[in-house]
Amino acid sequence: MMDEGCVVDRPTCTMSIVLRNQVEASERSAQELELQDSHDRAMLCRDIEALIDMVIETLADMNQYVQRWQSDIESGTPYVETDARGLFDLYVRLERTFLLTSQLIRRMELWGFELEGKHAFFAAWREIKGIVCFSIDRVAESFAQIRRGETRTLGEFADELSRDLER
Repeated sequence: MMDEGCVVDRPTCTMSIVLRNQVEASERSAQELELQDSHDRAMLCRDIEALIDMVIETLADMNQYVQRWQSDIESGTPYVETDARGLFDLYVRLERTFLLTSQLIRRMELWGFELEGKHAFFAAWREIKGIVCFSIDRVAESFAQIRRGETRTLGEFADELSRDLER
């Protein structure tokens, strides 16, 4: 039976006990969620650091593979354009992963984290951007011109660029 004179803030009133317990439970939940969020962000930070290491290592492995491939070509192994395109496509895909990783790095920094390997990551990203900025079609055409003996000196190329700028 309910006390008709019950006031909400009276400790003995059922409604007051329920509300107090609800507030206490919500306070505990908020505190635990804040701790969980901090923990999750710290774990995400460690995962991103592992990703940083992975993409840098993958780029280094790809570069070593390309160096061996180029050495083989210099030693007489035939140049296969589909192999070159396949390698270039891998570089393009890896560069996209670098872009996504950089966005994750920025998010972590906004949350106040400092990531190990960040400077090496950005140096590697600049390197891969330098690789993918060239069109594979233009590179293939350059190789074809070399094979046909249609090369130009650097001076001739500079003159052509100057003429293009004057137009």
